[in-house]
Amino acid sequence: MSEIYEPEVFFEVLKEIENNYKKKKIRFRLVGQISPVIREMIKNYKLNSIFENIGYVNHDKALKYMVNSSLLLYIFPKTVNDRGIAGKLFEYLASKIPIIAIGAKNGDSFNIINDMNAGKMFERNQKKEIYNYLCFILNGDYKFDNNDKINQFTRRNITNRLVKIIYN
Repeated sequence: MSEIYEPEVFFEVLKEIENNYKKKKIRFRLVGQISPVIREMIKNYKLNSIFENIGYVNHDKALKYMVNSSLLLYIFPKTVNDRGIAGKLFEYLASKIPIIAIGAKNGDSFNIINDMNAGKMFERNQKKEIYNYLCFILNGDYKFDNNDKINQFTRRNITNRLVKIIYN
């Protein structure tokens, strides 16, 4: 993760969650490269006690970490056109683990997450709503049950649709 993702609001909320849910074991695990600026943010928000830095791992191992998570963080970087989709979103959907996403609510990622009932996407200024959603997840109130909708995003189904577009 690099600073272009602007995760500050998530870190602020995570610190509040840690303070208010002392009886729950909370672990914030990042798998992959982390910039020095993000490391400093984690330190400044005093999240070191719950933070686990896995670092870079191969794709298969990263998928294992993903499917053994309770919640997946998807932050879309602030860009001129905040409407894109990162490939990681499709892996997240396939995992059937709830997603907490931060980015533009008028973007394609928001539409997919919302349509699939795969989690919630928030704007960076929605601190209270992010907090409430994390509490909802921590209380065990989320159920992922849209297998049929999710299946349209498998690599095979996406490739089949692309082939039809190319050859028609």
